[in-house]
Amino acid sequence: MKRHFIKLMTGIILMVIVGALVFTGCAEEEEPPPPPPPPVEEEEEPPPPPPPPEEVWEWPDKMNILSIGPTGSAYGATVAWTAQLQKETGMTIRQVSVENQRERYRHMKEGLFFTTPERFPDSLIRAEGEGFGRRDEGPWPQRIIWPVGVANSGYVVRGDSEVNTPYDLKGKKVAFFVWDPTKTSMKALLAWGNVSEDEVEWVPVSGIQASQTLIMEGRADTVFAFPNNPVWFEAEAAPNGIKWLELNSETDREGAERYLEVRPGYLFGPCIAGTPSSLDKWMLTSVAAYVTRSDTDTDLVYNVVKWLDENHDLYKDAHPWAKQMTREYLMELAETDFVPLHDGAVKYLEEQGEWTPAHEARRQQNIDLFTNWSEAWETAVDMADEQGIAVDPANEDWVSFWAEQSASTGLPPFQYFLGLD
Repeated sequence: MKRHFIKLMTGIILMVIVGALVFTGCAEEEEPPPPPPPPVEEEEEPPPPPPPPEEVWEWPDKMNILSIGPTGSAYGATVAWTAQLQKETGMTIRQVSVENQRERYRHMKEGLFFTTPERFPDSLIRAEGEGFGRRDEGPWPQRIIWPVGVANSGYVVRGDSEVNTPYDLKGKKVAFFVWDPTKTSMKALLAWGNVSEDEVEWVPVSGIQASQTLIMEGRADTVFAFPNNPVWFEAEAAPNGIKWLELNSETDREGAERYLEVRPGYLFGPCIAGTPSSLDKWMLTSVAAYVTRSDTDTDLVYNVVKWLDENHDLYKDAHPWAKQMTREYLMELAETDFVPLHDGAVKYLEEQGEWTPAHEARRQQNIDLFTNWSEAWETAVDMADEQGIAVDPANEDWVSFWAEQSASTGLPPFQYFLGLD
């Protein structure tokens, strides 16, 4: 019985197991899991676009420069760098010589030339319309491009002359250039020597070479001159030779002050370059620079300034003045001169990290002054026309009228500065 029960239970268990297996086999087969997605290949970032091609400055086909004349130092200094610039760029650079200052001034005001070398004491006088009183002259917005050099100037006499100081000029023959009808440079010398205008004989002269002839032939006793001009080296080699009047502001401060009352804007000091007789002789000192109009193309001025700075080694030994044609002297002009730098020059100095807010403040001050003087001039010319006053520097009525009008505006005069402070 017991054995029969065990068999029965064993059979039941087997049936359960078989049933379970059958049931499992009959169940719906489950779907296999989806295959894993293929690996995603990371797309490479496209390379950055190439930088735009560097813009290459295209120099103009030609450039016209107005100069004082082949006998002047500025002419030789200009040849020194323009010869190299022409060679490097392929430009045709033409330097036109005009000795007459009035003509040069008008040509630049009319925009006929890119630039001209300018001595700033003379520029100061012309900026205020003194002695340059034709309707096409007068103040105009000048701008500095680059320094030309440090210039000495003074008053020459023949070597055997009895004139040795400004105090010896009473009764003598004093030459004046016809482009300076106000005779400012010579009146200032007379003021130093306490000699009145009617105590000398006035001798007109048309140019630099002619002035040398007058002195050497004894037809004039003195004339304003540059000691490094070749005509005076030639005169020094002549039998009588030449000599220079002493203008020592340290030993005769009162005389110097009288001079500056008539002709402001100069410094006095020993001559550093010129004929042997002029060296270390005290005379006038001034800085010359290339100037242009305010509306001259900014890119052109920028590239000329950049070239002059980066290529100084190419021309610095070609002329004595060329050694001083440097960025350092340009900065000195920016800090001491009343003529503002051109936008193109400022752009280059900004790139070099040289230009500061103080420099720009001084420049804007000078720009405003030039603008106001120019507007005052145009107004005075219009008023003179309405009143029938001939706008001519030889017309005393016009000279007086302009003096009164410019004074009535309350405009401060142009002046030099000792620095940015």
